[in-house]
Amino acid sequence: MGSEGGPSAAPPDDRLRSLSKEVVVVRSSRDLRRTAGLVGIGVALAAAALLTAVPSEADSARVGRAATPGVVYGGFTPQDWPVVVEVSKDRRKVANASIGLLLTCTSGASFGYPDKYRNLPLSKKGRFSESFGPSRINNPDGTWTDLQGSVTGAMNSKRTTMSGTWQVTGVEHDAAGVVTDTCDSGKVAWKAKQ
Repeated sequence: MGSEGGPSAAPPDDRLRSLSKEVVVVRSSRDLRRTAGLVGIGVALAAAALLTAVPSEADSARVGRAATPGVVYGGFTPQDWPVVVEVSKDRRKVANASIGLLLTCTSGASFGYPDKYRNLPLSKKGRFSESFGPSRINNPDGTWTDLQGSVTGAMNSKRTTMSGTWQVTGVEHDAAGVVTDTCDSGKVAWKAKQ
């Protein structure tokens, strides 16, 4: 992670996210770097749709590349947010897992937040899990946010559905280190089917 939370070199497919200002996330196979941060509370509803959209074969053909092979599961959370999980063709990893979450803050604010994991090992029994943080994100105004999250999932025995839990929490601090807000999705149960 770059010093003072500044942007670090990242692959071109990174997603710009908005928890309140901007959060840039790179996750690949147990590698997590987060930069920028949250200062005020904002809404990122459009980003959730962008992160969970699955390109069609026609879309892939237009950009001159083949569609990504694998199995895609989709569904909605009890919060009515989308969840999409793509498993590699060999079923050894979760290539992409994306979700929209509703975070509720102690300040009374609430907002949508897209989250994504990539390249998670998938056990022979069809299970996966990953967590990160707390990761400190330094903001330009001297405040900072501690961000952490986790995802778990498992396939059913027929490998036609997946289910699990997902959670993201952000704790905002002022320049003196005093906690000014805590935003949490809670542990959200999710289910997705082919």
